[in-house]
Formats: sequence, structure tokens, C-alpha cells
Amino acid sequence: MRHSHATRHARLSFASVNRPGSPDYRAGLQRHHLLPRQLLAQGCFAAMFEHLDPRAIGFDDFRSNGLLLPAEEEASARMGLPLHRGPHPAYNELVSERIGQIEAGWSSSVGRDKRGALEEALMRLALLQRALRKRLLQGHANPMRLNRYDPLGAGRDFSQLDAMAEQLWSATEPLGSRVFSFRSDGEGDLTPPVAKPVRRC
Repeated sequence: MRHSHATRHARLSFASVNRPGSPDYRAGLQRHHLLPRQLLAQGCFAAMFEHLDPRAIGFDDFRSNGLLLPAEEEASARMGLPLHRGPHPAYNELVSERIGQIEAGWSSSVGRDKRGALEEALMRLALLQRALRKRLLQGHANPMRLNRYDPLGAGRDFSQLDAMAEQLWSATEPLGSRVFSFRSDGEGDLTPPVAKPVRRC
């Protein structure tokens, strides 16, 4: 029996959110995947995702893996949220690196404890989704750029993604590691640890 952090609530499909023609449709907002669907096409993660089942991760569940972000510069500045317009390869690369750490942990333990490896990988993926959501919603205080035209990021460069990667590290650390903790509020500890080499696809 497979366990899922994404099935604790009723699923909400991306297609049903902010749908043109619906009463609550807002043309200036776009749907953003916290864990990009492109990850499913990366061969290096195929074995893990086949074992976990993408439905258990909730790739297409807006409640666990989605966020509405502004697609217009004026709205981005007003709302204090990242501009979502077109591709965001730097963000995708960052998330791919974090998934690489999770895959490395899964592949090293699945042969010894299949069930334990599954449950730990799902836990770490859910924590990564929460950490990404929290980081994207930080707004004016510490804005993150998804798009080079983002007014919140004027005068910044994309090197801030390196700092974000360190912030998110603990959300992809194995259970019981020195830098990982799971607080009573259900969030992963985002304290930046000492830098470690990243497993790449």
C-alpha cells in the first residue's frame, strides 16, 4: 500500500484553478507548479518516480503543488509576489538539484528498506513543496525572481538562487541528519547548513 502526503486532502486539479470563463477568473494570474512537471521527463529520476507514483507526490494537485502568481509587472509589484511569465529555467534547475538529493537518498536505501525509502522520499518531497511555497510568498521583504523582467528583482541578479538553494537544503536532508528537523508546525527547518556537493541529473 502506498502512502501519500498529497492524498490527505481532496485533490484540486490545475485545470480547475483560475479557469477562463469561471466567475473567479483573474486574467493577471498564472498557475505555477512548485515541483515542475519537467522533472517527470528527467531520466535520472525515472526509477524513483515510478516507485513513488507521481500521483502520490501530487504533481497535478494544485493544493499541494500549486500557487497562483502574477503575470503582469504592475500586479507583481503591488502584490509583492514573483512575476510568472514564460519559462523559469533557473528555478527549475534549483528544484532539480534538490530532487537530486532526495533521489540520492532514496537510491541508497531502497535496496535495504523499500517501504522506508518510499516514506522518507515522500516526506522530503512534501517538505520541499512547503519550503518552496514559503519562499515564493515571502514577498517584498526578500523577493525571489522567476523572470528577468520581475520588478521586484530590479537591480538583482540570479545568484540569489544559490542562497535560496542553501535555505532549502534542510528540506531535502535525510531524516535524522544533523541539519534536518521537523517542527511541530509541520514545516521543515530552513536554517542554512554548510554547503555540500549537489547531485546533478
